[in-house]
Amino acid sequence: MAERINNDNGTVMIRVSYRDENNKKRYKSSTWKPGPNDKTDTQKKKSLDKFELDWENRVKNDLLMKGENTTFAEFAEIYKTDHIGNKAINTNNRDTGIIDSIFLPKLGHLKLSDIRPKHINGIFKEMHENGFASGGGTGKVKKYKSYDRHYAVIRGLLNKAVKWNYITDNPALRIELPAIELTEDDIDLENPFANFEEEQVFTVEQAKSFFRFMEEQNIPLQLQAFFYISLFAGTRRGETLALTWNDINFNTGFIAVIKTIINPPGGQELQLKGKTKKSSRVIYLAPMVIDVLKVLKNEQEQYRQSCGTYWQGNDKLPWIFISDNGTWMDYDRPYREFNAILTKYNSAHPEHSLPNITPHQLRHSATSIASDQEVDLKTISGFLGHSNIRTTEIYHHPNRYNKTVGTAMQKAFGGSGTANGTPD
Repeated sequence: MAERINNDNGTVMIRVSYRDENNKKRYKSSTWKPGPNDKTDTQKKKSLDKFELDWENRVKNDLLMKGENTTFAEFAEIYKTDHIGNKAINTNNRDTGIIDSIFLPKLGHLKLSDIRPKHINGIFKEMHENGFASGGGTGKVKKYKSYDRHYAVIRGLLNKAVKWNYITDNPALRIELPAIELTEDDIDLENPFANFEEEQVFTVEQAKSFFRFMEEQNIPLQLQAFFYISLFAGTRRGETLALTWNDINFNTGFIAVIKTIINPPGGQELQLKGKTKKSSRVIYLAPMVIDVLKVLKNEQEQYRQSCGTYWQGNDKLPWIFISDNGTWMDYDRPYREFNAILTKYNSAHPEHSLPNITPHQLRHSATSIASDQEVDLKTISGFLGHSNIRTTEIYHHPNRYNKTVGTAMQKAFGGSGTANGTPD
């Protein structure tokens, strides 16, 4: 039986008893207050009776959600520890920063069960007024910064709140992101196709020109190999830097991607956990790239022998990409060198300049080229180590040991060969 306790301000506290897991009698309370339609005594009584019945039912049938007694700030700490804490460090830091800087100041004081779509809409409306938009930075919304990651973070956090029995539904799924208001200045009517600008990537011919230029300029072979792998294997920078000669099977043409190098404030670290659950993968490399790696291995062995005691390389983890004493290559060097080579190329070929991309966009280029070769999106997603095919779709552009992408890359660059065998 529920107990009613009248308060001086016209509200009524409903107290319901129940037995806990030790059969001890306990109470849960909730307060009713008249709504805007509860004007007459009859309306108030009907509303109060309904509220009492609903509250008693929820207590007796254990239907209370933890979010009724947990603030957003309190749950955010649980989420950051139990969920984000299991992600790669760079992702952890990025998502934690978004929660702390964007959502905690606005939602931190609210109970999870009290968060409504209007609260989240308000945050994104304010961000939009400050120059953010969905898909920002590309195409017609290039003038905006993107808040897509911010939305993914709040949606993911509240999805976990539902899964962990804090709330019954996710209010972030019911918001309407602000519409983008375009002016005549945002639309090129004289050159309509310019309105559909996509992310810059290398085409096959542009990539061929870039690699040919590196060879003509005698760019160190390990840098050439780094950029070949970034394109042909679609690996992330940290994944490429973390490759060792143990990871290459020269007989079958497969490479094993099972670790990454990260660069937190304290300096470079080797991390066995990749960016996503599917980051660990085996990739088939085109024979033309395997040939480059064979030459680099011989070249590196000769250099190693010439170093004598100066060599500080790790015999158990013989890095492919090294500094001058055999330790792993500096994290930022690929970006510095790539930018320098690209700038030099464009200065030498102003009439056929290449897009100003980064080494990471070689990975995106691989997606685009493979897609042009009619490789299906699911295969490309596994090739890139994406945990969700929707991430691959952003690039527009399974068999774990599938040769399809590697073979397509070889075909695109003028070869027809495929290697036999399966990875050991």
